[in-house]
Amino acid sequence: LILPQTADLEPADEKPSYQQTDIIEKLEQDAEFRSLRTEVERRLGKKLTTPDEAVLLGLYDYLGLPADVIYLLVCHCAERVAQRQGEGRRPTLRQIEREGYYWARQGIDNQAAASEYLRKYNERQGLLPQYMRVLQLGSRPPAAGEEKYLLAWLEMGFPPETVAVAYDKTILKCHE
Repeated sequence: LILPQTADLEPADEKPSYQQTDIIEKLEQDAEFRSLRTEVERRLGKKLTTPDEAVLLGLYDYLGLPADVIYLLVCHCAERVAQRQGEGRRPTLRQIEREGYYWARQGIDNQAAASEYLRKYNERQGLLPQYMRVLQLGSRPPAAGEEKYLLAWLEMGFPPETVAVAYDKTILKCHE
C-alpha cells in the first residue's frame, strides 16, 4: 500500500469545514471580513449563502489571502466568466475557490503579485486570437481544451508563426 504524499493532495481536500457559527463569529469580530463579504455580494449581484460564505472564509482564514487580494480574485473570476459565457453570467464560489487555491500555490498573496499576475494573464489572453487565426480556427474564443494547448505553446515561447508551421506539417503528414 502506497500512501500519497501530502504535497500530492489537493488543498481543498484538507481544508477545515466552516459552520454557520464560525462564519457568524468571524463576521462579528472581523470588520475586514465583514466588508469583504459585502463587496463580494455587491460584485456578484447576489446574497451569499452559508456555503458561499464558508468558501469565502476558507480563502480568508485558511489560505490567509488578504481581503483586497480576494476581492481582486473575485473580480477576475467574474470578468473571465462574463467573457466566456456572456454578460450577466457570474462565477460560482466553487470556481472562485479553485482559482484562489491556484493563486495561493503560485504565491499570489498580495496586491502587487495579484496585479502582476492579472497583467500577464490579460497579455496572454490578448495573444490567443493570433494563434486561433494561424490554426484556422476562426475568430471565436478558444474552447477550454484549445486554450490549454495554446497557452502551453505560448508559455514555451512558440510564436504563432511556429505553431502555423507545425500545423501545416501535421496536416501534410496526417492528411487531416
